[in-house]
Amino acid sequence: MKTKTMVLLLAFLLLGFFGLGAGEVVTLAEENVAPAGQDRLVGVLITREYLDLFDAEGYFRDHAAQLFQSGELNEDGAGDYQGRLYAELRSDGDGRPSYEFAEDGIAYICPRYSDSTGGYRGASGDEAISDGHTHVRVTDEGESVELTGTVYVACGSLTFPTFYFNPVYQSGDGRVYALSGNGLSFDGDIPGGSASHRVEEESRTETGSGVSAARSSVEITITFVEETDNVEILEMDSGHSVLSCVSCAPGELPQELRVRPDTAYIVLETVDRQGEVTRTLYQRGDETLTAPFCREDGICVQKSCSLLWDE
Repeated sequence: MKTKTMVLLLAFLLLGFFGLGAGEVVTLAEENVAPAGQDRLVGVLITREYLDLFDAEGYFRDHAAQLFQSGELNEDGAGDYQGRLYAELRSDGDGRPSYEFAEDGIAYICPRYSDSTGGYRGASGDEAISDGHTHVRVTDEGESVELTGTVYVACGSLTFPTFYFNPVYQSGDGRVYALSGNGLSFDGDIPGGSASHRVEEESRTETGSGVSAARSSVEITITFVEETDNVEILEMDSGHSVLSCVSCAPGELPQELRVRPDTAYIVLETVDRQGEVTRTLYQRGDETLTAPFCREDGICVQKSCSLLWDE
C-alpha cells in the first residue's frame, strides 16, 4: 500500500511534464524555485531515474486526517518533506577541489570554493555535457551565473528516453546538494529532435549601499543524433592532396597525432550509421580535434586527439 500511494503521488506531480515529441524543439522553464534560506542555484544533476528524496511516509502520516476527511491532498507544506542529496567535497592529485555526487548522473555545476586567497567559482561537468558554456559576471549590482550545455543521445539507444533535471544548490556554509527535479520524456528519437529544460532564479538583498542581486540560470538541451560508425583523419598538403589517412572506430581515436611537416591542414571525416558524412577542418595552430563517440548508455560524448604540429 505504501509503494502504491507513493507512485500515485509522483504520477500527479509529473503528469504535466511528459509526452513531448522529439521532433519538436521544446523549452521547459522553472522560475523562483530556490529553497528557503537563500541557498544559491549552482547547477543541475541529470538522472535517468527519478531522484526519490521525498519523505512520503512522513507526509502521509502527518496529513492522514486531511486525506480521510476530504479524500484529497494538496501541496501545502510538501516542501518540508523534501530531502536533499549532498555532494562530497574532494581534491584531486594537484589539490584542486571538486564536488561529487554518489548518485549516478550527469552533473554540471559552478559552485563557490574557498582557499587561502579568498573565494572563487569553479565550473565542472561530466563528459556527457557537450557545447558547455559557463558565464560568471560580477558587478557592483551583484553576481550572475549562467550555465548552458547539450547532452547528445544516440537514436535507438534508449527504449523510453526519460531524463530528470534535479536542481543543485549551495548553502551559505558551502555545502552542495541536489533536490528532486522534473522529468522530460520523449515519444520518439528522430535525428535532430531536441528539447530544452531551463531552471533560473533571482534574489535581491538589501545592503548598506543599495540592493545586491544574485541571478542563476541553467539550461540543458537533449538532442538526438545518429551514432558515428567510422572516423578518418586526413592530412592534406597545400595542393589539397591527401598526405596520410588514419581510419579508426570512434572510441579508438588516438590520444595524439604528430602532424607531418608538409601538412597544410587536416580534415576530420565522420560517417554515421545512415551513411551521412560530416567533415571538419583543422588548421595549423589548432591544438586538438574531437570526434563523437557513443557510450554503452546511449550518451554521445566527444573524444579528443592532441595535434602536435612541427614548428
